[in-house]
Amino acid sequence: MFDWLNHGALPIGFLMFFGMAFAFVKRRASHHLASKAFPRLAEQLGLSYKPSPYRAGIGTLSGRLEGYRVFVDPDEQRKISLHFEGTPGVLLRSYDQNQRPPAELARLYSGDRSFDAYFKTRYADEAVAGRIQESKAWRPLIEALKTEFRRELTQFNVSETGITLVLDFGNPPHIPGGVVERLLEIAVSFASVIDPINAAAGEPG
Repeated sequence: MFDWLNHGALPIGFLMFFGMAFAFVKRRASHHLASKAFPRLAEQLGLSYKPSPYRAGIGTLSGRLEGYRVFVDPDEQRKISLHFEGTPGVLLRSYDQNQRPPAELARLYSGDRSFDAYFKTRYADEAVAGRIQESKAWRPLIEALKTEFRRELTQFNVSETGITLVLDFGNPPHIPGGVVERLLEIAVSFASVIDPINAAAGEPG
């Protein structure tokens, strides 16, 4: 009846079932850890934590980080947002966008191959393009995005309003606390080049 045991092999169906069960348990454990981590992360980063109204929800983080307003919603929107203080002329997306860009923006060539390969859609005005081209920080940041979050980070979008990172860690919806901390750090690094706080305040950059 169980000849497959004597041959030291497992049926493919069993392996598939085991793999799906393991993935489910892993997601549940990750969701539980995120629920515990968010209040501590809020205190660590100086942000506000708002519990979810739903029993299975994690809650949100909001406040200011390095001068930028940030918002983290792992439940309904599954995204991390950073809001610019100014309105920089920029449009970056990690995927191809078929829509025509704003007339005041030109195709952006950053001078960094990893940056240009990652952002399939790249447009900016002259001021933002100059800051992006002068920055030497892109290679390690893009490398982190491509290696640490290659599967889960489904969109990296930058517009005149800010930065939006869309993630998918499966169901139940969640974003691990360590991922939130790391991606907020990366988002702030991007913002400091694209929309420096001192420039937004009208001071010389």
